Amino acid sequence: MTPEAIAPTENPEAIRATKQEFGPWGRSLARRYFETVRFSDAGTEELRKLSEKGFVVHVMRTSAWINYVYLAWALVKRTLPPIRAVIGGRRWFTRPFTKTKQDGTFAERFAFSVDKRGSALVFLRRSAFNSVRGVDVEDAFPALVDLVRSSGKPVFLVPELFVWEKWNQRVQPSLFDRIFGSPEAPGFLHSIGAFLRNFKRAQYRVGEPIDLKAFIDEHPQDSTALIARKVRSTLHHHLARESRAVFGPPKKLTARLIDEAMRDRVFQKAVHEVAKEKNKTVPVVEKEARKNFEAIAARYSPTALGPLAPILN
Repeated sequence: MTPEAIAPTENPEAIRATKQEFGPWGRSLARRYFETVRFSDAGTEELRKLSEKGFVVHVMRTSAWINYVYLAWALVKRTLPPIRAVIGGRRWFTRPFTKTKQDGTFAERFAFSVDKRGSALVFLRRSAFNSVRGVDVEDAFPALVDLVRSSGKPVFLVPELFVWEKWNQRVQPSLFDRIFGSPEAPGFLHSIGAFLRNFKRAQYRVGEPIDLKAFIDEHPQDSTALIARKVRSTLHHHLARESRAVFGPPKKLTARLIDEAMRDRVFQKAVHEVAKEKNKTVPVVEKEARKNFEAIAARYSPTALGPLAPILN
């Protein structure tokens, strides 16, 4: 995935398409908040080539209203096939865009999108109260496998990541994460607040697509359910790996880091040597060591540094 920043080129067709899809308020808000989002030329051309070959399905890790709205605008702005089916989002996700099919079976939604020469958006997980990682949504990939097998139409699954918040996943989630959703699976208020704080630094990353037709041809004996499960697992793995590359590993609490350091074999050997040398018991030396660890441990806080960044710059 590439994060190079570009702005879509204005052209009469894009302007006309944007007016057809968005009202005046929507266009005004999009110009204010979406123009600065980085969306690479390479990503745009990749999606354009795929849409010329077949049906494009955009795949995101966890549902977020801002993800859907931005992608809908970005595709229309770049004269790419607009979203005409959404899977995994709540019904109100699609209310601003009456041209998107909101109900019916997965097969009916995908067929509608294909018929309208649009694209589809699939969320793998959905945010939920007291669930920091979100919950799995009903699997729509069997319907896509059936679509390929029945029509022979190429279908491309494109993993995509909308980065609008710099965060480190916590090993121990906070109360805020449980109520409003974690950065990994944000609730509505969390996603809107975080995007408004960081929209000038946001970026949209387009990953390596999966050619579903080619995948099926390589596994002709596999059932629809098995192929769907393999594809879904591959997409989960790809998006998780990309998220980790962007945001880093999960953030551990200082106390946990200290406990891990004190259990280290080399450290324990040093503790016993010091205890013997100073004629102290091992628990006494460990207590002194823990006190020293507490004194020197760094407690990095993005929340504290965020407001200070403009001053420090």
